[in-house]
Amino acid sequence: MWLDLARAHPAGVGGVDAGPSAVTGKRSARSALPVEFLGNPRTYTVARLQDEFGYAAVAAAIHLPLIAEQRRNHVGQILAELTRDGATDSLPWIIGGDLNEDQSAPAWQILEAHANLATPLKPSFPAHNAHRVIDAIFATRGVAVLQGEAVALDPADLKAATDHLPVWADLQLPAQSN
Repeated sequence: MWLDLARAHPAGVGGVDAGPSAVTGKRSARSALPVEFLGNPRTYTVARLQDEFGYAAVAAAIHLPLIAEQRRNHVGQILAELTRDGATDSLPWIIGGDLNEDQSAPAWQILEAHANLATPLKPSFPAHNAHRVIDAIFATRGVAVLQGEAVALDPADLKAATDHLPVWADLQLPAQSN
């Protein structure tokens, strides 16, 4: 998941991405999700990102399992961590990745009940003949989705690199109240 978090600051509009060059402070944790015995291991990563101007967000990268009940349970577990003990009360959060289901399924609907869809409903899977919308990014209310520029990526490189086409969002974070 690639995030380009834009925000207004004294120098104008700038960008913060999940890469190390623009992020001045970050803390992250990787957590395991429960699966059946000998099941395909699943994890998610939650990171608190902050730029040099003090704009901050909590971002979670997820890869949900193929089993529908596990997807629903895993989304619940991830949302519980994001909202536990008011951890994100003052910060916007962004969550995205491979949901392994479309917008009509339960895990997707749970995410949409807590956040806004920040990516277009565009097929991303499989990369060689994308016809399923199973990858998405969601952002909490207050985070504005900006009209980003199309990124020219070589289709042959994408098909060789992964079984999913990339999704991304250009987001504007709200000013933080101190």
